[in-house]
Amino acid sequence: GLVAAPCAGPVVVALMTFIASTGRVILGFTLMVAFAAGMGILFIILGTFSGLLSALPSAGMWMNKVKKAFGVIMLAAALFIAKPLIPPPVFGVLIGVGLVLLGAALGAFRSITPDDSVKKDLVRGIALILAVWGMVCLAALLPVPGKIVPVQPVDGGVAESGTASESIWMQDVAAGLKAAGTSGQYVILDFGAEWCHACKELEHKTFNDPAVVARLKDMVAVKVDCTNGRDPAIRAVQQDYGVTGLPTVIVLDSQGIEAGRFVSFLPPKQFLTFLDQAVGTAID
Repeated sequence: GLVAAPCAGPVVVALMTFIASTGRVILGFTLMVAFAAGMGILFIILGTFSGLLSALPSAGMWMNKVKKAFGVIMLAAALFIAKPLIPPPVFGVLIGVGLVLLGAALGAFRSITPDDSVKKDLVRGIALILAVWGMVCLAALLPVPGKIVPVQPVDGGVAESGTASESIWMQDVAAGLKAAGTSGQYVILDFGAEWCHACKELEHKTFNDPAVVARLKDMVAVKVDCTNGRDPAIRAVQQDYGVTGLPTVIVLDSQGIEAGRFVSFLPPKQFLTFLDQAVGTAID
């Protein structure tokens, strides 16, 4: 709850930044109305049909089942929120163990009796599927002889699977601007953090796309790591470029003048369209 409660803050910041960057009043009004309706529609329904609350069934065993179901959902949500901070193998182990335990709790390994109802058989079948799924997740992490393992780039180059080359990204904003001034290239600034899920999504899905990699090689690409948001140097860079939410991607011309920006995640095709609009013409 403490982690997820301020979840609406980044969404509001992203919306306000997008609206301010576009300058389209009607679009901004529509987006904010849609966001407000999405946040308030449940309370409107509860307030309008509050009399229906009295029609709910009385307390009983069904409440314990609902409590347990929501407990599982909250544990799964907590694991999903913590995913950016957990190494992939550990996350896979947790998923596998969790599925096996959930299947066991639902009766996957209980003995079958002739008096079992169809409902119990159905639940047991679902439990067996969850347990087997968990075992498969765990088995996939074991070092099996002859198992094909994707080749990882050793020196930051491009792996055989076509992942993005880390060598095209610089870490120093000042050095990037200097290089762009000398070469006359555009600069792309990627503000992200290790704890930011959308940043990871942007990094793995968009910046690893072959077409995006080819486009970025014609630009000066700079990553700004905002994981330690209390670092005075990082805060100064964020203030210089008006970065209030993560991820934020900014395109500058060779003189350091902003040509465009977006906040949050963009898939590869939309990202390339954004670059074309920001630069004005496609980069050869």
